[in-house]
Amino acid sequence: MTGQEYLEIMRDEKLERSPMVRVFEKQARIFQQAENRSMEAGDILEAKKWAILALESKWWAIETAQMEKAQGWEFEAVART
Repeated sequence: MTGQEYLEIMRDEKLERSPMVRVFEKQARIFQQAENRSMEAGDILEAKKWAILALESKWWAIETAQMEKAQGWEFEAVART
């Protein structure tokens, strides 16, 4: 799923990008960067693993936004240091 496809799903379903959803989006970007680095290094298998994780993160973001919409409140994203 491309970033554009992800945004289309969010827009079509009128889903909000809450702080928790943004955590999953950031995670997906990090995984995509790792995928790109692996491809540049010629490690296609490793790149595929990162691509799968990025895709799963996008779906987690969508599913989280759907749950938040259905229940009428957002999950809290808590950072631990």
